[in-house]
Amino acid sequence: MSPSLAVERLKWSSLRAQVSAFAGLVLFGIALVWLYSFAIGLQWGFDDALNLSGLSAVSDHVGFLNFISGGVAGPTGRPVSLLAFIPDYQHWPNNPMGFVYGSLIWHGLNVALVFLVVFRLIPLSKTLKDVSPLSGALLVACIWGGLAVHASGILMPVQRMTHISAFFSLVCIALYLFWRGLPIDKAFHFRGVLLLFFSGTSFILSVYAKENGVVTVTYIALIELLLLSSSPRPVAKTWWKVLVYIALLAVPAAMLIMFQGSWMALFDDAPVYRRDFDHEQRLATQAVILWEYVRTIALPRVSSMGPYHDGHAIYGWGSILTWGAVLAWLVVIAISAVLAKKYRTGKVLLFSVLFFLAGHQIESSIILLELYFEHRNYMPALGGALLCVVVLFKLKKMLGSPIVPAVVLVAIMTLNLFSVQQVASIWGNPLAAAELWYREHPGSSRAVQMLAREYQKHGFLDAGVRVLDEFVEEGSEGRLDVAIQAVNLACYIESEETLEKRFEGLAVHIANLSNVSGISTSLGAFGNTVRRGQCVGISTPVYQRFLFELLESKRVANSKPILHHVYFELALTYEYTDQNDEYIHYMQESYRAYPSLTIAQKIAAELFQLRELDKAIAWLDEAIGYAPEGFQGSIWLRTLGSMRNALIDIKAATGG
Repeated sequence: MSPSLAVERLKWSSLRAQVSAFAGLVLFGIALVWLYSFAIGLQWGFDDALNLSGLSAVSDHVGFLNFISGGVAGPTGRPVSLLAFIPDYQHWPNNPMGFVYGSLIWHGLNVALVFLVVFRLIPLSKTLKDVSPLSGALLVACIWGGLAVHASGILMPVQRMTHISAFFSLVCIALYLFWRGLPIDKAFHFRGVLLLFFSGTSFILSVYAKENGVVTVTYIALIELLLLSSSPRPVAKTWWKVLVYIALLAVPAAMLIMFQGSWMALFDDAPVYRRDFDHEQRLATQAVILWEYVRTIALPRVSSMGPYHDGHAIYGWGSILTWGAVLAWLVVIAISAVLAKKYRTGKVLLFSVLFFLAGHQIESSIILLELYFEHRNYMPALGGALLCVVVLFKLKKMLGSPIVPAVVLVAIMTLNLFSVQQVASIWGNPLAAAELWYREHPGSSRAVQMLAREYQKHGFLDAGVRVLDEFVEEGSEGRLDVAIQAVNLACYIESEETLEKRFEGLAVHIANLSNVSGISTSLGAFGNTVRRGQCVGISTPVYQRFLFELLESKRVANSKPILHHVYFELALTYEYTDQNDEYIHYMQESYRAYPSLTIAQKIAAELFQLRELDKAIAWLDEAIGYAPEGFQGSIWLRTLGSMRNALIDIKAATGG
């Protein structure tokens, strides 16, 4: 065979392999869309309305700015994620499945990015030299993309934020790896600087999509330490190690600095007013939950998966289970470290373990977030997918045959994809899903509330009230959110005397209030029922007294978002009775408790309609002082400032 013919055949073979890989990704994406289509019929999740209701007003410029700058899901407001919801505005509020298909597009893009990252990483890493770049990248992408643990994140519309953040995190890593692949002498030439610039920009976008994107720097540090340690470095070895270790420790160091001013306050009594657990208990419980995540990733159990884990057991440092979990993590890390010194596969094992833990260093540490969400494993599970593929290639090499690795691969993919289909089918039948989730998580107030809503929707009001009452009676006395929903449903079926007695019993729950996070949803629904006159015997003044009792609770006072909702409900009751001064006062208190651009504008507009121009201008001056920092704050300042200037012009024109 002539040399030219051999070269042509090599090129054709390479092209055919690339086309095959691309086709494989496309077919895998189509399969995922089909599997998740079994969820048609699913309902909105518990945080969807809070974060997405502003979509109904994005058809104009003001509504658009209000939506992307009004995020309440995190400190940054997550404007990048909110921007990514805009194309789905036509699906709100009647088509949650439209949001799921949108999230699947982002998930598909992430699968493609995982392929690109691994495809670029393998040739750079001597640790991964036994893995074929093209087929290895394809397998990692498909194994990771098909994990059943991702299902709840995809099927909960608001959790697209996780996918958006992961998208920019993966773009950041991919661009970084392209930079690392440049010749050493060209690393800081124009092309190299451009790659670093766009990598850094992607990192920032990842953080503004969801704050957990900051752990991208840790991911890159782990890639450097364990997978690229033998690769040529763009700067002197000593300085490079310093930079890598700074990146490795950057996130935990930033967390310590953030808490430095009030470090001791982390362990005082204040946190107990916001959650059922304090910082120490959360850290102890997370040691156990991390193992539960590993089990769910490796061996998904469909019945136990879902969105409602708020009733998870809380552990302390006096628990044997806690110390057993901590010891198990230390043993796994130690064994992995020993194996990493001798074997390349051991180094990948250590990488996957540390990558998993790094991905949880914010959401599974002392910050008082909720205890358990499956979508938190979206990026952390990637290390395990890489390890799985490395082991498959190792088996093929050891056995000299691809049969056993192929059987293992088929088993892994079949288990996960079948589980995805089962999970999607459950979500597609909300009543069956509610019954299953409550049976599996009997301590979850969200699960019992969803079950009651489904019973109400199907006309089984008695059953809805019964399950709510049983939840309260079985050791959940402080769950005011559940008790309020029970009163709300009872308004439609119980007598005036029974309702009054039930309503009076809410005072007991206020005194023993254990978790305030669920009050806002049930309180809003109950308030609407009272204001419509559909709860006989519970008048608006009676409801107002109840709200004032809530304001006296230390738990409510220490939870700014809930305080915001209670003040907002008070404002609505005064609006209903045409008491404008009180309405504006409590709207302002609601804003001061938890600032919202929409509320600031609404108050100014109300004062304008009452011809109180001076008060409206003074209010906007005060409201501007609450504007957040950064991009979100700039929109607030521009919007409120423009409104203020318009009022000043009107005042000048009217001689007011």
